[in-house]
Amino acid sequence: MLKIEDIKSGEVVESHSPQILPRKRFILGKDSASSDIVLDHPSISRQHLALILNRDGSYGAVDLSSSHGSWLDGEKLRPEHPALVKIGSILRLGASSRSYRFRFVGATSTTSTTSTTSSNVALSKALSWLLRHGAAQQGVPMRPDGFCKLSDILSLRQFAVYSIEEVEREVQNNPKKRYTLIEVGGEAWIRATQGHTIRTINEELLCHPIRDPQEIPMCLHGTYYRFLDAILASGLCRMSRNHIHFMPGEPRSGAVVSGMRGSCEVLIYVEVPKAMAAGIRFFRSDNNVILSPGAGQLGIITPEYFTKVVDISSGRPRRTTVLQLAATRHVTGVAVAHLTAMRHVTGAAQITTTGHVTGAVAA
Repeated sequence: MLKIEDIKSGEVVESHSPQILPRKRFILGKDSASSDIVLDHPSISRQHLALILNRDGSYGAVDLSSSHGSWLDGEKLRPEHPALVKIGSILRLGASSRSYRFRFVGATSTTSTTSTTSSNVALSKALSWLLRHGAAQQGVPMRPDGFCKLSDILSLRQFAVYSIEEVEREVQNNPKKRYTLIEVGGEAWIRATQGHTIRTINEELLCHPIRDPQEIPMCLHGTYYRFLDAILASGLCRMSRNHIHFMPGEPRSGAVVSGMRGSCEVLIYVEVPKAMAAGIRFFRSDNNVILSPGAGQLGIITPEYFTKVVDISSGRPRRTTVLQLAATRHVTGVAVAHLTAMRHVTGAAQITTTGHVTGAVAA
């Protein structure tokens, strides 16, 4: 069962166990006559937000066209558009200093929101492998949207040392937000947000399809110089995974980035509207990674959709023409054909006599 913790100044001051029924809204608002949880703050509307029971038994949060808005995990809710409530999600209403955290009733409450903030690396690695690649191998049933019952996972020998509380804490504290934890029909369910090789997963259920090209005009793929020549010749490929992974924007210095390894050396920029116009699909995961299955059976995004490539360490590529780059590197055949389809090359300052790039090459 879902539990709501009322948090003020970092401390849990009250807990609620809402009875959310099918076809009935559980209301948070100022009006005591119509609200199940009454909130006394000037920025709270009479009926501010509703919790609903989704068809699959999970919970949703719906802003009821409030005057001052509602935020779930830092994202402002669109009025009358349900958003999935995850275990560990933080809800904020209007300008109130209070926030509300969703917990699974099977987990033990903590009195503080700051008691444990570090990620459990061993637990995260075990969960990541199971939920992305190994559920069937371990005999754990998985829904088409990637969710598995947490109780099925914790019954495995390798997870016997972990509790619901530890898993919930890892979901909250994982720096890349790799997991989503929800409550369905009194059971906790968990999934990996992206990175799957399991082919039975329905990507339409796992992720949020991007239907408007202007939602993400550009996305970025992080890679290494040792792979760059092959990528510029043939394109990006999903390889053994279900999707090619991208970031929705340029990474901030020192920030943990989902969708790219921290050791990546090069960023490849992809023009999403152009790729979508050619029929290539894109999705957004729960942790804001942009995913694409690519085109064809191999799942490839060819270089014609690249706009530039930037060296991560310098961030200040020098522009030159593609023909100059081709002549310098003695690029021939298909590589030139692909490269000349691109507009410009931002480039790396040095190219060795053996043809290896030592600086940034971009398209």
